[in-house]
Amino acid sequence: MKHTLRFGLIALIASVLVGCGALAEASAPVRILDPRWGSRVVVGQPVELKALVYPGYPVEYVQVHLWDVNSDYEATWRIDSPAKPEGFRLSELIAIPADAPPGKDYRLEITAFPGEPLSGNVRGAFGYSVLIAVEAPL
Repeated sequence: MKHTLRFGLIALIASVLVGCGALAEASAPVRILDPRWGSRVVVGQPVELKALVYPGYPVEYVQVHLWDVNSDYEATWRIDSPAKPEGFRLSELIAIPADAPPGKDYRLEITAFPGEPLSGNVRGAFGYSVLIAVEAPL
């Protein structure tokens, strides 16, 4: 009985912590839907980037940044956003550059930049990233 009570308490605490993490991710102001964490993409091939962009301020543009954690390689795209202060769904086709070295520790990040400073001269921005693998074409 004592072990059952301990196990039940541990399971309850774990479920609360997992639930809080899921809630925080679901309510993130900028979130990548696809490619998902751990996805594999191929050098030179297009990838459909899908994201939710609801930062609570008018967005001038979205920056997409791909970089390899283990090298100096990086690529950046700028996507002008529709003038929708309430937010929008982003669906954009990007091509993984042909010079991207294969690797398992790439980050794909999107950041929503405001057109006007949020307060004073602060030009803050919300971002989100996922870990992906970049593979050589077959």
